[in-house]
Amino acid sequence: QLQRLQDDLGEDGVVLGRLDRSPFQKLLIELADPQQFLVDYMTEPGPIETLLAMLEEKQSRQVDLALDLPVAAVWQPDNVTADMTPPAIFEKYCASFYRKQGAKLRAANKAYLVHLDGRLAPLAPAIAGSTFDVVESFSFAEMGNDLSETDALQLWPDKVICPNFPASMSGKSRREIEDYCAAKVQAFGPRPFMLQISEDLPADHYAHVLESLTGFFSR
Repeated sequence: QLQRLQDDLGEDGVVLGRLDRSPFQKLLIELADPQQFLVDYMTEPGPIETLLAMLEEKQSRQVDLALDLPVAAVWQPDNVTADMTPPAIFEKYCASFYRKQGAKLRAANKAYLVHLDGRLAPLAPAIAGSTFDVVESFSFAEMGNDLSETDALQLWPDKVICPNFPASMSGKSRREIEDYCAAKVQAFGPRPFMLQISEDLPADHYAHVLESLTGFFSR
């Protein structure tokens, strides 16, 4: 199936090896009610620590499997924001996980992408020290991020930042979208980046946004 996907995509893109969320984010987002989970973690962390260790062992095996797959990039859809994963917790569970798994992926010459789409200013130092290559789905300030792309570029000189096109721009004219993209290109300067669509756009604006983006970036 992987080979079929690669053959179908050809030179038009990259097939990602999709991992599960890292252990803490999986518990927070998928396996438990976030509010109750954080209360339980602060009041009775023992059982949660045991479960996190089991999840990390399982997910480490996922990465080991990805090492042998013919994919150039591996993606972790973590959906991190400091509002729900504060710095001490992020460092203890997320950043440490990224360092362990990132070292293996880097040794196998595979790019490691982590989906960090929330408020990141408090987490910026830990992100800088994490062994992954791409900050995927970076949110611009108009989407609520408290870290500007200018600051992120300075703080993370060794990482590629893939920002997310804001859905709030969908109703703008083609000229406004192109001007917006031009400003972002100027902000990133010589640094490589990829503007992506990773949140839902209004269905009746999707074609308009894609035409505006492809028209601008194909010049």
